[in-house]
Amino acid sequence: MSFLPGWSLAEVSDATAMPEKKCVCLDDGSECVPLQYDAGFIENFCRSRALRLDRHTTSDYVRFWLEYIRSGADRFLLVESVDDLPWREEPTPQARKSLAKAITPLTLVESTPAAFSFHACLLFRDALLDCGLEVTYDGKLSLVSREVVAEDLTVTDPFTGF
Repeated sequence: MSFLPGWSLAEVSDATAMPEKKCVCLDDGSECVPLQYDAGFIENFCRSRALRLDRHTTSDYVRFWLEYIRSGADRFLLVESVDDLPWREEPTPQARKSLAKAITPLTLVESTPAAFSFHACLLFRDALLDCGLEVTYDGKLSLVSREVVAEDLTVTDPFTGF
């Protein structure tokens, strides 16, 4: 984790249990902290452990934040190419091509003394959104703008798999 020097993710799972039990932890070799899937935990954890955000590490932080934040059953899924969409039914070649043109990878737009600004495409439920994100130097991530690019996509719910 480039934004938290010395820390890494550790994943432990028990495939003998149904459903499979999985635990993700943050580990620095001497401390192992179970990850809690909410913004407050991640922002406070990173802030209290020498979070280092710069032009080179902030995109990794945004990917980490989006991967591990969940608010109930809903979450945002970062989409950097049409292949990142969890299709339930494959779209027609024409629809796939059209979506591919609309999707842009996570891009740093601006870096100011107050925050980093990013452009990203996010999937929320069955809608693809073109979003503006802002990350402050202390790790607070905010969605500052959003525009619906496509709705009613035939995708599976990333959280439930249906």
